[in-house]
Amino acid sequence: MSMAPAPRALFTSPLAAASTGSRWKIRLDASVMLSKGKESLLIPDNAQVISSSVVDRCPHRSEIQSVALAEGEDDCLILGTVDSYGHLIVSRLDIVADDIDRTSYSVPPRDCGVGEGSWAGVCFSPMQQSMVAVARQLCKTIDIYDQDIHVRSLRT
Repeated sequence: MSMAPAPRALFTSPLAAASTGSRWKIRLDASVMLSKGKESLLIPDNAQVISSSVVDRCPHRSEIQSVALAEGEDDCLILGTVDSYGHLIVSRLDIVADDIDRTSYSVPPRDCGVGEGSWAGVCFSPMQQSMVAVARQLCKTIDIYDQDIHVRSLRT
């Protein structure tokens, strides 16, 4: 299913590869036709990468398993990443400038990351951006944080 051409716009997107995070600025021209794929995901045509940069304040010791992005205040995006041991890092990304080196906070896993790494997920609360949930597969837990303060653990 094709949609109308996208207006000329500049998009900023996070990308995780191995234990590093990066930010890409992409320009879509008005001639680019967007198509909907499986589960209504947008499939753009070729896009021009304006710039890319590594988020230096995203020092995970193992592979990043999940990335979450939320809108912040003052032209900022809030980027949350969690690695296979459950280490959470939340960074603020400036939309306008190229300032990507602002860490909001970092939270080590509750069990200090001992044992085997596995899948982990992260999400922000849609009602309160300071609330973050980290789910870990092998531990079978969901840890809820208010910024860097542990609020509650749920065991499944």
